[in-house]
Amino acid sequence: GAPTRITGLRQQVDLLPTLFDLLGYEVRDASLPGVSLFSPVPTDRTLYFGSNIEESFLARRQGAAKHIYFYGRSPIEHYDLSADAAEMKPIALHAAQIDEVAAELLLWRQRSRLTWIAAPER
Repeated sequence: GAPTRITGLRQQVDLLPTLFDLLGYEVRDASLPGVSLFSPVPTDRTLYFGSNIEESFLARRQGAAKHIYFYGRSPIEHYDLSADAAEMKPIALHAAQIDEVAAELLLWRQRSRLTWIAAPER
């Protein structure tokens, strides 16, 4: 068939649902954290990520907005990627926005770490 373009924010968690789609498998009585590359995603999908160097940075991307948190070592950087795709000019945030972004990213990090150590309930 003709090549197609995959659109929307994507991440590694989307690979397993994509493989299931390719193999024709269906998930029953459970859910996967990602979305198949063959399925549309909301334009305001939020993705979280961090550095592989412990506590270097955490980041969040939602649509064209990107926030980078440096654990208080330097100010949170906020970018509008639709106007500044190279991330050259950070946009200042209000104190309340800074606290909200930092809290959300730290909560994501905590929940992510728990997935590595917590066993599912049976």
